[in-house]
Amino acid sequence: MVIPITEVRLQILFVTSVAVCLVTGCGGGGLRVVGFSDLPVRTAIPEDLIAEVNRNATSLVGVKGYLEMGLMKGSGEKARRCSGMIVAVNPPRGGLYLKGYKRLSPTYFTLVSDGDEFWFHIPRDNVVYTGPLDLAWSRDDSLPLYLNARDLFRALFVAPIKADATWDVLEMEAFYVITVYKNDRVTRKIRIERKGFNIVDEIYYDVESLAQLEIQRKDFADLDGRRYPTSLVLLDLISGSSVFLDFSEITLDPENVPDKAFRFSIPDDVDVRPIELKKAQP
Repeated sequence: MVIPITEVRLQILFVTSVAVCLVTGCGGGGLRVVGFSDLPVRTAIPEDLIAEVNRNATSLVGVKGYLEMGLMKGSGEKARRCSGMIVAVNPPRGGLYLKGYKRLSPTYFTLVSDGDEFWFHIPRDNVVYTGPLDLAWSRDDSLPLYLNARDLFRALFVAPIKADATWDVLEMEAFYVITVYKNDRVTRKIRIERKGFNIVDEIYYDVESLAQLEIQRKDFADLDGRRYPTSLVLLDLISGSSVFLDFSEITLDPENVPDKAFRFSIPDDVDVRPIELKKAQP
């Protein structure tokens, strides 16, 4: 039997009112993480799945939070860890401010983007990397932190499936997998679990249809009736680098975020290094 997603969402809201647990984070605030294991597997028609992806994409304006981060060059290597705070606004307005810090280093790095360009400041090296947002620059082994502003936008905000795209849906036992095409080329795969209809995994492909980025979303929190992942993993499938984001505090659609937060002032006497690499897919 096909159950409309709108009906499923009402059932989920009822279940989460009694099936919510508290998880404490490094910031000490705590987030209510929703458990879906007791829900039955549900069914939806493909058109409703596409509508759910696009509803998810358009309903969230911005995110603000505190988090712990891990940055790893390759699998099996020791992760560089730090604390962080982030403010981001969903494209097309687009804006990102991410600051990493350690106990003995007040500013480990700052990554800023206005939606068109990025600035990546590493004070200890007295260097700022900068360039257009539309670059797959995490593949350059010379970059020390492997943070990609465009990939962070993709992880924080689910992108809509555009009207000119084609798609097909694969039904699996516990998931639906949506494959998105542009001009008969695979651009993206979206995995949706069938109990809570959360978007738990995405893979983005480059212009040569090679898998470039995998985004894993875990531990969804209940934030005043809205769900958002408290754990994000970004895997660069070409370079092997990875980024882990574990939120301790999250605010959805924060108010009064000034645009100037996403404009970076380059410090005096810093080494500015423009990044000019192969463009990512449009």
